Amino acid sequence: MSNHTLIRIEKVCFNFQKLIDSLPLFVESLAWPLVTLTIVWILKNDIHDVITRIAEAKFPWGSIAFGDSKADMLPVETTGIKDSDSTDFSSVHVDKFANLYWLANDIMWTSGALLRNGPRDALMRGFRQILHHLNIIGLADSEHGKLIAELNHAVLSEDSLTAEFRSEVASKLQNASYRIGHLLAGQQEGFDNGLGTKNK
Repeated sequence: MSNHTLIRIEKVCFNFQKLIDSLPLFVESLAWPLVTLTIVWILKNDIHDVITRIAEAKFPWGSIAFGDSKADMLPVETTGIKDSDSTDFSSVHVDKFANLYWLANDIMWTSGALLRNGPRDALMRGFRQILHHLNIIGLADSEHGKLIAELNHAVLSEDSLTAEFRSEVASKLQNASYRIGHLLAGQQEGFDNGLGTKNK
């Protein structure tokens, strides 16, 4: 074997040894990116939930608003509006204070779940509770109680719960809630809405 060949073999062995020696550094340089990607992959659903709850991001050059919805608007003023609902209040249990409280709570929770991209089963649970309290109070057959039942059916049967659809349902749900509140306020003597309007 010639000296030239031996030199080439030694050079190849030297380069191979350098490659072997550099492997730990190479693996170490990949460790943190791989660990980070693994953690992100494991927590992807939680990260998605957090991101969908971000309302606004502010930067030195301006801001970006997320999730703007009709439901984010202030409620319409219902004082003085003649409601077309012909509810027979002789069968409405305005003394069911706990049900009235949880009705309002479940409407707010369900509206929030709609806007936060909540899963369908969670939305159905919210609507189920709303309809339960409406039934106990005696408003299930009212105009707005029936509207909420229709919204429940729409969420159940809609193939794709898009952001636009969710926003529309949340807006209608909250509007029905305001109207129900307006109806109930009319049954409370001396009710003060905090906006300078009182029932006589």
